[in-house]
Amino acid sequence: MNGPHDLTDISAGFHRNGFAVLPSVIPANAADHLRILTEQRYQDPQVQAATPELDLLRGDVSLMRMFEYDRAFRDMIDLEPVISLVEMILGPDCHMIAQNALRIPPGKGIVNWHIDDALFFPFLGDIPTGTADASTIPCFTLNVMVHRD
Repeated sequence: MNGPHDLTDISAGFHRNGFAVLPSVIPANAADHLRILTEQRYQDPQVQAATPELDLLRGDVSLMRMFEYDRAFRDMIDLEPVISLVEMILGPDCHMIAQNALRIPPGKGIVNWHIDDALFFPFLGDIPTGTADASTIPCFTLNVMVHRD
């Protein structure tokens, strides 16, 4: 057991199901603060007027590289127990390549299953998984999502 979350069981569930849930990791006041910062960044006239080369806002929904905007987002990178779970899944030498904030107005969210990249799962029976245990799904990228109503 790792604190209030059994990360060994959660990691095993991730490899079995392709996702994991860590309930109540972020205190409500911290989530509210991140939401306020996200809205401030979105409403910033410089963000709205930025050229595509700056890549600050994609599709009027995704605010890019939020760790560059405010320390509160940077502090989320090594939040426990999230970082311990990520390192358990990806390995201790993993690194973050992006941190976005999605600002989705009510009724405008993605309402159907989709994939943003190539689909690597499920493996076909005759394709090696690269692991000794064929039931373990190798993971090369991982998204950490934080949701608060």
